[in-house]
Amino acid sequence: MKTNTTRPADWVAWLLQALFGSLVGALIGFVIIRPRRFYGYWMCANARPIFLIGAALFTAAVASRVGDRLWLADHYRTSPPESPRQSLRSNLLSLAMGLVGFAMLVISLVIHFTNIGDAQ
Repeated sequence: MKTNTTRPADWVAWLLQALFGSLVGALIGFVIIRPRRFYGYWMCANARPIFLIGAALFTAAVASRVGDRLWLADHYRTSPPESPRQSLRSNLLSLAMGLVGFAMLVISLVIHFTNIGDAQ
């Protein structure tokens, strides 16, 4: 008798973690590029949306892969949270989302540093 060693993914939990992670990532991205008091934004205007989307995708990928352990790791000393149920498809989707987000972060920085003299 063949046993099934792969568990099906919990897609609702995966989606909720990804949505919350994308919101947190977008907020972190905005805090990084937010306007300074006298200097304005430090990143050029055409690179900002790419940076924010990349930060949101990268953080969503980490959150969907790690689950509650990302948000609540230090608060569960006696009974740590279970690792989320992942399938091969959910793992690959998280990996792809993280790679696209990281690539967008790098691309936005390249755009910014090649347009240093342009208007903010």
